[in-house]
Amino acid sequence: MGKIGLGQWIRPLTAPHVTLMYADRRVDSEAIAPIGWTVTEFVLVHSLLGRSQYLALGRWPLRG
Repeated sequence: MGKIGLGQWIRPLTAPHVTLMYADRRVDSEAIAPIGWTVTEFVLVHSLLGRSQYLALGRWPLRG
């Protein structure tokens, strides 16, 4: 993100990611078939910590 000029907007601990599950327990590793999906847009989301609320700050369509 810093390389394309977004460095001013990221904190040192920022890690772009996809959350697959919230759980109070550990899940054992298990081999699965690859997962794929078509992505049509990029959304910058602000997480309100401890509230389980998320605000979409911006949306950008992906064209290919």
